Formats: sequence, structure tokens, C-alpha cells
Amino acid sequence: MMDMMSSKRSLNAFHSRATAPYRLSLRRLFLHLSKVSRVIPSRLFLHDIICHEHDRIPCGEGQYAEVFRAKYNDVYVSLKRLRVYQNRHNGAEDHEAFCRELLVWSQLSHANVLPLLGADNSTFRGRHCMVSPWMRNGNIHECMQSLHSKRIRIPFERWLLEISQGLEYLHAEGIIHGDLRGANILVDDYMHIRLADFGLAFFADSTTATLGSHVGGAARWMAPELLKSSQRATYASDIYSFGCLCVEVLTRKVPFSCVPSDAQVIAKVLKGLRPSRPTLENGLSLPDDLWSLLQGCWAGNPFDRPDDGAIVELMEAICSKEWARPMTVALAAKSSAPPSHSIKLLLGHARYLAGSSCTQSSSNGAVLLLTSALLLQPL
Repeated sequence: MMDMMSSKRSLNAFHSRATAPYRLSLRRLFLHLSKVSRVIPSRLFLHDIICHEHDRIPCGEGQYAEVFRAKYNDVYVSLKRLRVYQNRHNGAEDHEAFCRELLVWSQLSHANVLPLLGADNSTFRGRHCMVSPWMRNGNIHECMQSLHSKRIRIPFERWLLEISQGLEYLHAEGIIHGDLRGANILVDDYMHIRLADFGLAFFADSTTATLGSHVGGAARWMAPELLKSSQRATYASDIYSFGCLCVEVLTRKVPFSCVPSDAQVIAKVLKGLRPSRPTLENGLSLPDDLWSLLQGCWAGNPFDRPDDGAIVELMEAICSKEWARPMTVALAAKSSAPPSHSIKLLLGHARYLAGSSCTQSSSNGAVLLLTSALLLQPL
């Protein structure tokens, strides 16, 4: 039954015809079946994954997992292996955590959400891994540092819009991310955002008995109501984290970067303090409409925070202002950026413009960027 529910045809029908509440009910049933049976659908397992010995050193590590690089069908992929904790009995909790993340992730499909390719149980004997496309640009913080060093303009506005669109999708599907921060926001080959790491994600109306009791998250991005108690994350706490993530993206620094310890950050947040207004790299102050949005995201009362739909609408308006004027990109001969990388960045911008709610200025901007990409190609 679980294999039937996880088949490609079933998932396509699931996304195209089922309503969001119905999809949520099916997801909960799917998770419950996996938990009580301790079975992962066999259709999710991939075969012939190659991970050479020199790739068996983690290329990324977090509190809950390690990431390795491998190949599948001659294409690089990422293997995410959850950490094993010695105080867990018989591996039951580790298996449950793996199943929860795998099954929540396997049924998500959005342009700004990292896709799950499947699972692997052969590379590391006795250990399961989640398989996803390899994101060579890394997370958003790493990518920003790379672009900055190559003197390539960072597309702040578009990235914040894409993050908000990914979050809106998750919330529409009844899923709370629970750990929204730069380390969990990846950038694909075409410089588009991919929300990742669903280890702390859960369904908005789920019970502790159904999905476990993760609170988790990182203190600098965590809403005050979560810092005060051990209550679970909510849509509103995701919105608070989004505001902190905006500061991280705009400044290329973590929230409260001048405060040395998380304990001090927690004390400040509980006193009602919030990150200060960022100054942009060109020396200008953050636009008033964006600053007002961030302040709304940080409201002490969760019910006073904007919903994800309002955030997307405002971000679209902000992006339309930015893209209405030609974008300046430092890609002259002095730049050390590889031409192919620069072309992909420009094509990513052009694709966004071509797919946006088109104004004449945005159409002109797409043509300008495509022309720039062509000019960068070697003769």
C-alpha cells in the first residue's frame, strides 16, 4: 500500500488533483503507516549510487546530519546521513526521525524547494541516507560570499522573494519548516533558491504522538514565544525566522552578529530587542517598505505578524521596483568569475523576469540580461 501511495503516478495525481487539506490528511496517514510498520516504501530507494572512498569524508555537517557527495546516473548528488545518538534505544528514534523527514520531503514539489531524489541504504552499511541533487553553489551564505569575492552583484531582492514563495508553498501544504535560516537555504546552478533541511519540519495540526516532538531551531532565528517555552514552532514562528533570514541575506552576517553568544541573544530578544536596521552594501539605508515588513515579522504577538501571502505580495512589489531599472553586474574583464558561472547567474535573473507578472520594463530587463549572457560567451 505504501509503495502504491509513493509511486510517481500517485504523486503526480496527488499534486495535480488533490486539495491541500486532502493532501495533508494523506501525508499524515502515510507517516503513521511508516511509523507503526517501521517500513520505508521500497520505491523510494535508489540503486547504483557511487560514493568513492575519498568522498566518504563529510563535505558538510550540522547538529543533526552529515552531508556527502556521490554520483547517481553519472550526475553528482548529495547524501544526507542523520547522526546517530548513543542515548537512543535500539535505533527506533533515529529510524523515526529519518522516516519523518524522508516522507515529508518526498511529497513536496515546488520550484523553490530542494527536490528529494530518493533514499540510499547501501553506501553506508546499516545507515540510511536521503538523496538530493548536488548544489555546488552551497547554501545562500556561502554563495553570497563567493559572488561578493568575484564582484558579482548579489540578487538580494529576487532571493528574498523566492524564499518567501517557497515558504508560502510549505504553509499552503500544512507544513511548518521550523528551522528557516541561511544554512538551510541552498542555491541551484541557475542561481535560484531551494529551501532545504526538513528535519524539524512537521504538519501544522499534527500531534506529538504522530510525528515526534522536535522543537529545535537556532536561537538567533527563533521567535520569542519559542525561547520562552518548549512549545512547537508555528506558521507565525516561521514568519519571525523569515525576518531574521532577511537580515542575514542583506548583511551577509547572522542576526545579532555583534552579540557573541546565543544566550545573550536570547536575553535581548526576550526583552523585546530585535536586529537593527541593516545598511546596504552601497551605503544606502534599507527601503522603508522592506524595513516595515521585517518589523512586522518580528512582532512580539505572533498574531500580529503578516502571513506568508502578504509577504510574497510585498516582495513582488519590491522586486518590480528593482527590476524596473537596468541591473548593473560587475562582470568586466577584471572580474575573476568564470564566464560560464556568470552566464548562469544572468540567465537565472532573465528566467525570473520572463516568468514574472510581466510589465514592459521587466520584459526589457530580461532581454538585456540575455544579451549580456551572450556577450560573455567566448568568440
